[in-house]
Amino acid sequence: MLRRIAVVALLAVSAAASSLAAGEPQFRGGPGLGSLESGATGLYELGTVHFGNESGQLQALVHHGRVLQVHCRHDGRWLAKRSGSSGGKTVAPTKFDELATIAGGLNVDMRQAPEAVHERFARAAGLISLGQPATRRLSFISSAYASDCGPIGCRAIYRHDTAGPEGFVISSDTENGRWGFEGYGIVAIWPVPQAE
Repeated sequence: MLRRIAVVALLAVSAAASSLAAGEPQFRGGPGLGSLESGATGLYELGTVHFGNESGQLQALVHHGRVLQVHCRHDGRWLAKRSGSSGGKTVAPTKFDELATIAGGLNVDMRQAPEAVHERFARAAGLISLGQPATRRLSFISSAYASDCGPIGCRAIYRHDTAGPEGFVISSDTENGRWGFEGYGIVAIWPVPQAE
């Protein structure tokens, strides 16, 4: 019996490794996922999407636990969003670099920063206040999210539900060379990362 369980476990690990090597998209959550539950404000790494040997790091500007904008970094450069992307606060990916410098890196909760630092961060990000909101706004999550489909098709590779009414889904369409994020009123679509 133990041998059978060991064989099944080995086959499962082998299948997961084979699908990753074959380019099946995989999402691995990052330290920024906790910021959504805690009500934090800052620039956070939500996680990494792997496409075989290539990957993209999903970063988000988060304010009071709400994602305001997302961008993807691959091999030290920002991936350009594709047509069909919409929503979110207008913040360029290069502004994320500036915000990370002000904060002292990614995954730093600005609520814990000295007053001068969090005021500088708020100004650079175009935020009105870093104080706690009186009420939490509901965001639009499309029917595609509700049906487990994402902004680019029905191949959801990750779904994140928060304790509140918000969440997001990451989906992929590797046949057409794209993947995306949908949630918090944002639809972001990127090309599948390729080696240079």
